[in-house]
Amino acid sequence: MKTLGYVQRFGVGISIAKRQLATAGHPDPEFDISDHFVRVTIKQRETGRIPK
Repeated sequence: MKTLGYVQRFGVGISIAKRQLATAGHPDPEFDISDHFVRVTIKQRETGRIPK
């Protein structure tokens, strides 16, 4: 995946995404990991919550 240009560096994407979501006022993403897929649920930020 990195060779094809889809990945900048391995092991940093989730922490970057979580930080950006928190900055935008969203709750933490929820991860559902199985043998065949990974599902990530990103919920909208709460009403009235002001981003940092």
